[in-house]
Amino acid sequence: RCRYCASIHPIKNRPRGAMYYFKTVDGVYQVAQNMNKLHFIQTCQLIPKDVRTQLENLHKTSRRASGGKEYWAECLRGMGVY
Repeated sequence: RCRYCASIHPIKNRPRGAMYYFKTVDGVYQVAQNMNKLHFIQTCQLIPKDVRTQLENLHKTSRRASGGKEYWAECLRGMGVY
């Protein structure tokens, strides 16, 4: 869930992509990618300008998140998330 628009109620008034749910730990990577590309960069109007600029710059310089989905899933399992 987006921390910047989490206080918007009712939930249906939140911009597209403000909340994502994953069925498996392996799905966390895709959820993060979707939220970054769709919500943070395109639709969230409450994200601070400096944060949006940082995300846009990271998006331009890196085509893939560090480690890929296997890395993300392994790290989450290491923290006890299953």
